[in-house]
Amino acid sequence: DAVELIVDAGPCRLAHSSTVVRIDDQGSLEILREGALARQRILARAATLVLFLCSGNTCRSPMAEGLARSLYATKLGVEPDELLDRGILVASAGCSTMHGMPASPQAVDVMAELGIDISDHLSRPVEPALLARASRIYCMGQSHLALVHAIQDQNPHPGELDALPATLLGGEEEISDPFGGSLDVYRETRDHIQQFLEPTFPFA
Repeated sequence: DAVELIVDAGPCRLAHSSTVVRIDDQGSLEILREGALARQRILARAATLVLFLCSGNTCRSPMAEGLARSLYATKLGVEPDELLDRGILVASAGCSTMHGMPASPQAVDVMAELGIDISDHLSRPVEPALLARASRIYCMGQSHLALVHAIQDQNPHPGELDALPATLLGGEEEISDPFGGSLDVYRETRDHIQQFLEPTFPFA
């Protein structure tokens, strides 16, 4: 008798209870109850996103993504698939690609030589929302860097601190595109990327 109005919106479309999350004073996140929002989805949204960009997202940036994931895991003393639990998400995208292209066979082969499997990689184009979400953005070349700046200028996100993009090597030097090259060319590109990944860790 204390309620004047009840609105029945029908069955809940999610059909799950709410997800309960605790965040401590240091910003550490703990999932107390997994519900409508999956644990992995929450961890991914809260993580530091390190994004690597190239042209087609089939050669350089997938290799950088795989190498970075391996490096960061080694630094933290965990397996690569445990990085998300440590607040780190590594991804890649292309500045002139479409969704769903696999990594080039040569890239898969030279990464497998290091025990890193990128055979399930599928390309995705860079989008304003992805750039706004990223904490670190590393470009393989100057054209990718210019495109990121253009997208950020055209799509401001008030209230968010956009990442400051940079080329992986810094300055004007670029990671050469191995597309169409031999395995040796891919190995050179892989090793070149690996050489410059160390300064991308640790995270603030």
